[in-house]
Amino acid sequence: MEPTPIITSPLTNEDFAALTREKEELESPSLTMKLASVVGAPIEKLMNRLPGVEQEKVDEAT
Repeated sequence: MEPTPIITSPLTNEDFAALTREKEELESPSLTMKLASVVGAPIEKLMNRLPGVEQEKVDEAT
């Protein structure tokens, strides 16, 4: 039994270029994610300084 090919026709140059661009987009973090990481790091450090009871209350609320 022969395996069924996923792509039955070759990609056009335009299709290949679009696929390449989308691959790069999916593999690189978005600006939003980068900003969230930058802003989130100080907040995480602050959270770690809270006493245990307060940390639990914040965890329950989020």
